[in-house]
Amino acid sequence: MTAWVVITHNDRLGAAVPSAAVRNAFGDGYPWALCPASPAVREYAAALAGEIAALPEADAIELEACGWYGVEHLSAHDKTGGAAAGVQAQWLLSVCFCAACRGEYAAAGADPAWLAACVRTAVGASPGDGSGQAQLPAAAARVLRGVRAAAATRFQREVIAAARAPGKPVYLHAHPDPRAMGANPGYEPAALAGATGIVLSCWDPRAAPSLVSRAAESAPPGTVIAASLLVVAGLGGDPATLPAQAAAVGAAGATELRLYHAGLAAAPDLAAIGALCTTGA
Repeated sequence: MTAWVVITHNDRLGAAVPSAAVRNAFGDGYPWALCPASPAVREYAAALAGEIAALPEADAIELEACGWYGVEHLSAHDKTGGAAAGVQAQWLLSVCFCAACRGEYAAAGADPAWLAACVRTAVGASPGDGSGQAQLPAAAARVLRGVRAAAATRFQREVIAAARAPGKPVYLHAHPDPRAMGANPGYEPAALAGATGIVLSCWDPRAAPSLVSRAAESAPPGTVIAASLLVVAGLGGDPATLPAQAAAVGAAGATELRLYHAGLAAAPDLAAIGALCTTGA
C-alpha cells in the first residue's frame, strides 16, 4: 500500500501557528500554506514524512505539496479566481515575506522591504486578466527566484531523506517549472536526489506529453516518471481515451501510470479503467 502524504497544505496548522504560514508582500497571511523556509515547518515536515514512512502498512510514500504553496487552491470556497489571473500574477501574490523568508532575503544581500515593495508595484501594474505579465526589476526577480529555489530544494531534500530512512520508495508530486506552486510544486533537478521518482499531474491530455518530456529530460538518470491521468468523467476526465492518453505519455517518457482516482469513479469510469489495466495499453 502506498501512503499519500500532504505536506505544506494544512489549514489547521497554518491558522494555529501564523508565523509558520506564507505571508504575501501586502502582509496577508495564507493559513492554508505552510512556508517551507520556516525552520518549524521544515522540522514538522521531515518528522511527518518519517513517521508515515515508518508505518509497517506503507510500502511506498508519495509526497504531495512538498514545496511552495501559494494563493491558489486556498480552501473549499476559493473566491480568488479573478484576483490573480495568469501564472505571473499568481506567483507574485504567492511570494512569501514571513520572518523566515525575510531573513533569507537579507542573507542573500537584499533588503526585504524593497523586495516587498517591488512585488506590490508589479501586482498593481498587472492587467489582471492574464493578457500580460507585470515585471519585477531584474535584481529583485533574481533574488526572489534564487532564494525560493534554494529554500525549496533544501526542504524537498530534507523531506525526501526523512521519508527514505526506512528504505522504501519515495515519489514527489511535482512540476518541472521551478515557479510552480501547490499540490505539484516546482523543483530543481538537485532536489530529486534520493527520490525514487516524480508524479506529474497529466490531467490535460493536450499538455501531458510536453509536461512528461520536460520532466524526463531534466530528471536525474533512473528517476521514475509517473504520469497521473484523470479518469473520472465527472471531474472533467475522458475515460474513453485512456489508452491513447497512456500511449502518448509513455512515448514522451513516462515509465509508470497513476489513475485519479478509482474512489470517485462511476461505473463507466471503472469499466474504462479496467479495460486499460487488462490490455496494458
